[in-house]
Amino acid sequence: MVILAVPDIALEKVSAGIIPQMKKGSIVVTLDPAAALAGKLYDRKDISYFITHPCHPSIFNWEPEMEKMKDHFGGVSARQSIVCATHEGKY
Repeated sequence: MVILAVPDIALEKVSAGIIPQMKKGSIVVTLDPAAALAGKLYDRKDISYFITHPCHPSIFNWEPEMEKMKDHFGGVSARQSIVCATHEGKY
């Protein structure tokens, strides 16, 4: 398993340098669903791609208190949800 926790704009270049070296059946985890959908990840059919990303509370849920609604990135006072999905592959 390789976790690509890099800035979104570096994902294409970094994945092209790392993914070709991975073993068959490996899993790549990335934090940017937009880059994957835009085709910015190096593509291999013999590995799996898994995406996880936090949901911004002020967009994905309603908080009854204004202070919690202002926690735009979550985890301080608002509830934090995380999206997890297989982008490609069997895992």
